[in-house]
Amino acid sequence: MNTMNTTKQSITYDEWIDREWKALLSITPAVYGDNIADEIASIMVDQDYEDRQYRKVMLIEALTMEDKWDTIVQNTPPVYGNSDSDEIAKILILYTQEEQNRTGKEEEYGDEYFLHEESNNLKMQMILKHDNVVM
Repeated sequence: MNTMNTTKQSITYDEWIDREWKALLSITPAVYGDNIADEIASIMVDQDYEDRQYRKVMLIEALTMEDKWDTIVQNTPPVYGNSDSDEIAKILILYTQEEQNRTGKEEEYGDEYFLHEESNNLKMQMILKHDNVVM
């Protein structure tokens, strides 16, 4: 789901979420048994507005992080002194340090995300910056 904001116009975080949600809906086939389609359906029928919004944001951020992070890394030349390159290097070093703290039980307890919470937050900040999102 790669919907990078290619304009220089800034958008709000709520506008970004709406844009990403619409993109997700447009590319996800409505197939029973597909994990993402099932999660979207579950979110859409959730009666609790706050819970629905929270789950929508969590799904969008999880799916967006993979594609957009890869795009940013691939399109950023590894040049020392380039602010994006330096930021990517810092995030990758942090990720490696987090991996060194792995106990092997993270997957068992569903803590995989929390193992990389700090590096994931920095990745998301960089993605939002590249999409011209103002917080």
